Amino acid sequence: MPGVTRCQGSTRRMKKHRYSNEFKVTAVKLASAPDIETRAVAVAEENRIRELEAALTAYIRFYNHHRLHSGIDYHTPEEHERLMG
Repeated sequence: MPGVTRCQGSTRRMKKHRYSNEFKVTAVKLASAPDIETRAVAVAEENRIRELEAALTAYIRFYNHHRLHSGIDYHTPEEHERLMG
């Protein structure tokens, strides 16, 4: 047939070759997995940092605006500044 090249070797050898190519493709995919894993870890760390920043901001807001401090006659720092100013 024109345009068709005949493969040399048995069918068994061709199947083995086909599977070895699939193995190579899988190996390449697995080799890039650490990059994907590294990116996933970086995104997770970035999310944890954002959550930590939000939690710290909320705590500072609570500490300055809602928590009563015994050292300033059980006022919040904000109230104390207003009373003193």
